[in-house]
This record gives sequence, structure tokens and C-alpha cells, in this order.
Amino acid sequence: MCKIVISNQNATFGLSCGRVGKLTILQNLMFEKIEELRHYLYKYIETRVELLKTETQEHIENIIIKLVYLVVMLILGSLTGIFVFITLAVGINEWLDSRYWGFVIVFGLLLLTTLLWVNAGKAVQQMVRKMLHWVFKHQ
Repeated sequence: MCKIVISNQNATFGLSCGRVGKLTILQNLMFEKIEELRHYLYKYIETRVELLKTETQEHIENIIIKLVYLVVMLILGSLTGIFVFITLAVGINEWLDSRYWGFVIVFGLLLLTTLLWVNAGKAVQQMVRKMLHWVFKHQ
């Protein structure tokens, strides 16, 4: 015979069915609580994974946006540079009263600059790496 037990002192209640009945009921209650905890833990992990996915996607989107902006700026800067160097070469041609010496001088300056960059290699790469690290860290 089972009976309902309510204790005001300890603010507890339960179902008493003898010693074996109490253990079975407590075991069932603990099993239910463990299942509930497992369910909440699973939901928590699932939520954290979704949050990680969202943060990763947002980070990748930001990198792609910065790269597209950088590519557009490099293209526009390159086109501007080409026109500046052509104008410089034409100006030198006018100054020297020549048809080609201005282009040869500008070509020589660009070739010299290119060779300096090639020889500087590792130092320039380290400097650019530090600059990029700083830019991406502070944005």
C-alpha cells in the first residue's frame, strides 16, 4: 500500500510505498532529472554550435567584403598609376624634345623600383604581414 507523504519541516513530499517502492520512485525521479539535464545539455551544445557557425560565417563575410574592396582599390590605383606614368613620360618627351626618351626614362625608373622590391623580398613581406595583421586586428 502506497501513501503520499508531505513534510512541512523539510519542505519535501513524496510517495511512500515501503522501502522498495521509495527507491524505485526515487530512481525514476532521478532518471527523469538526468534525462532533463541531458536534454538541456544537448540543446545548449546545439545552440553553441549554431552560434559558432553564425560567427564564422560573419567573419568570412567580413573578410570577403574587405578583399573585394581591396581588389577594387588596387585596380583603380593601378589604372591611375598607369595614366600618371604615361603623363610623366609624355611630359619628359616634351621637355627633352624627343618622341621616346621620356618613355625610356620612366621605364628605367619602374624597372629599378621593381628590382629593389624583388631584392628586398623578405623584409617587405614581413612589413606587409605586420601591417595586414594590424589592419585586420583593429577593424
